Amino acid sequence: MERVLEYGTMKDWKMLTKVYGLEGIKEEVVAIRTMDDVTLSFLCTLFNLKKEDFRCYTNRQSSPNFWSY
Repeated sequence: MERVLEYGTMKDWKMLTKVYGLEGIKEEVVAIRTMDDVTLSFLCTLFNLKKEDFRCYTNRQSSPNFWSY
């Protein structure tokens, strides 16, 4: 599911929603450990959630960034 959300096409998205349904997708995506910013913003808008509701966002905030250029 994570790969389809980040790299899939619209056809893949439709198949994902057909198999899991929107509620099933919502339950799974909030527990994903890593996700790019574009996908995170899309899912926040789609499910009317805040970034803080996602595990990937809270993990990103808690891990220090050693190379800040």
